[in-house]
Amino acid sequence: MGLAASQARFLAITARKTQCELQSTQIAQDKLSISNELTEATEDYQSALNATKLIWDSDGTGENTYNVSYNLLMTPSAANMYDPYLVTDSSGKIALNTKMAQAAQQAGIDPKGGTVQSVEGRNKFIWALRDAGVIPGSTSASIAGIETAPITDNYSTAAGVGGIPLDKTTAYAVSNATLANYLSDNEYNLNISDCITATGQTWGGKKGGFSVAINGTPMSDEGTAKDLTIGDLLNNEYTIVCSGGDNEGVAPGTTNFNEFMNAVFGCDADGSIKNVADNNSLFGRIAQTLTALLGVDDASLEALDYAYKKIMQNYTNSNRAMSAGSPGSTSSSYDAANSKANEYNAVTYTSDSNLNKKENAHVAVNISNVVSSFLTYFAQQITSSDYTVARLDENCYYVTDDMTYMYELANTNAVTEKDLLITDFYNSLYNNICANGWTGAYGDYLEDDQYFQHALKNGQLFISVLATDGYYYQEVYNDNGYLVEITDEDAIAQAELEFEIIKSKLNAKEEKLDLEMKNVDMEISSLTTEYDTVKNLISKNIEKVFTMFQS
Repeated sequence: MGLAASQARFLAITARKTQCELQSTQIAQDKLSISNELTEATEDYQSALNATKLIWDSDGTGENTYNVSYNLLMTPSAANMYDPYLVTDSSGKIALNTKMAQAAQQAGIDPKGGTVQSVEGRNKFIWALRDAGVIPGSTSASIAGIETAPITDNYSTAAGVGGIPLDKTTAYAVSNATLANYLSDNEYNLNISDCITATGQTWGGKKGGFSVAINGTPMSDEGTAKDLTIGDLLNNEYTIVCSGGDNEGVAPGTTNFNEFMNAVFGCDADGSIKNVADNNSLFGRIAQTLTALLGVDDASLEALDYAYKKIMQNYTNSNRAMSAGSPGSTSSSYDAANSKANEYNAVTYTSDSNLNKKENAHVAVNISNVVSSFLTYFAQQITSSDYTVARLDENCYYVTDDMTYMYELANTNAVTEKDLLITDFYNSLYNNICANGWTGAYGDYLEDDQYFQHALKNGQLFISVLATDGYYYQEVYNDNGYLVEITDEDAIAQAELEFEIIKSKLNAKEEKLDLEMKNVDMEISSLTTEYDTVKNLISKNIEKVFTMFQS
């Protein structure tokens, strides 16, 4: 190769090698960028693992929860028990979304606060909310009345600003121990002796007629039995005993088991169940009392009906459900009957249902077990629990044996009329806006749940809560018993998915760059070899030229 040609080739190789080295540098820079992107994505993912969200636990059980939103707190519903949870800023002003702010302005409520409340002003606010589409026209009419004749007796200027809060709790839960004490009040007196004598039966002791025994010992007189309550039955062992005379058989007017059961529980002679609503027997009184306490919804009523029927089936079977004392002395027969009644539950024992042939015969039924069985059947029906009604020696486990079992009782003092609940909600809202002022600065941002929750968590917004003294007090979000901060599983799952997608794309891009880098490195290596060869060739050609001229 000539010197000129070698030099041209050398320059071409040098240029290409320089270009490849620049490309290698660019690839290395791209790989560094990928590494930085992956680091950033990893940091974002790690941060997302700590993501939380706010939920509204409406009853404190964790079973009925909602995502926290502005509308959940500021719109009347069962979730907030028809009490507004006022969203406020740091100065205590009510933060209103765009529509509610327009309604407040239209009603002439001063944003600075201090507006004097009035029924006219309240109605203007309600109608403005109606016009803005915040509440339906029918609701505004029930709150404010027709515009030409507004209703004034459903507005309180003290609602939410010192007035006595309405009791809106429709039910509350109590434990077995609390229920037993609760039912020990005289209000739940069963008047057992009247239940017996009202059927035409006579009152007696160990000899003749009916009597009541506590833990096996006959009560001294009929009057004591008048004062027994359901709570007493739950806290002790009470039996009703049918006693035969020395030569008279069983008590007058009671010739067999079914008549005994009719006298005690109010079932017909054939064992059929009487209507509990007009049944003034002992069992009828028990069922009516517990129905009034526990009948808070259709499911409770169905469970109580189920429990009633199951008890009557058990206690009206002449081959079981009754304890009979063997013939013998009056005392020993009485004691034996009580002993068997206390030993067994709904499934009990009798030797003969035709007791009028037995001298000194006694039949006893444990009415404490009747109440325990009733509540156990109720628990079985409403919760599918494992509580059982059987012989004690067959692992019987009454619900009343579980002191931690919770009953949901009806609250007879609660306000349940929906129109009144909604009216009280907007009365409290209006009064507080008038007293504390309002701000529309956040506008439609309040409708963005993510923004709203973030504003609560970072202290930009607060929640004001109605206290027992009738006033609202501002709290930070995690001071509220219903508002709970939990791990945001959805956000974590979304972050994990996004991280995997980014990671997959970056890995694919890095693999492509690795291949390009490999090809460039191979080309640089090849060019370096050729570069050295051509360089040596040029050096030799120059040496030959100098040698030729020197000679």
